[in-house]
Parts: sequence; C-alpha cells; structure tokens
Amino acid sequence: MSVSVVEEERLEVDHERCSQWSRETSEIRRATPDVRNSLLESKANATRRTVLEMIYEAGLGHLGGDFSVIDVLTVAYNLVLNINPSDPSAADRDRLILSKG
Repeated sequence: MSVSVVEEERLEVDHERCSQWSRETSEIRRATPDVRNSLLESKANATRRTVLEMIYEAGLGHLGGDFSVIDVLTVAYNLVLNINPSDPSAADRDRLILSKG
C-alpha cells in the first residue's frame, strides 16, 4: 500500500480585499435587521453581477445553479461562518460543505 502526503498549498492573500471584506462584514453584523437585510441584498446582487460577468467572459456556465445559491452563501459567509480571509488555513475556521446533488 502506498501513501502519499500532500503538502498544504498556501493561498495568496489580497490583504486589501480582506480588510474591505472584514469592514463590510462587521457593518452587516452590527446593523439593525432592516439595514442588515438591505446590505446583504446589495452584496448578493454584486455577486450576481460578478458571476454573470465571469460566465460571459468564459463563454460558458450555468446561471441557474450559480444564482440559486448566492443568497444562502451571502448570509453564510457574512453572518454565520467563523472565517478570516486573511488566514484561510486557520485551524479553528468553520468549513462549509455544500452539495446540490
């Protein structure tokens, strides 16, 4: 039996974008419910635009599957999950396993 060890690949971190994400997430978490919903809706719509641009540029993709999960992921990553984009390998981070099939 052969066992291979895979070294963990370090992800390159864009610290400016991480700081922006942290500020936005903090604002969302501190907001009143009405304001929070509006901020989350804006983030989800921005993500939809990004996905649409990516699919257009690639010339292929499936909008239905991508768009159907954006609201759930927006809430998960901005309100629920314990993550730190500046340290994606943190041992105590939450992990999301998602299956649509």
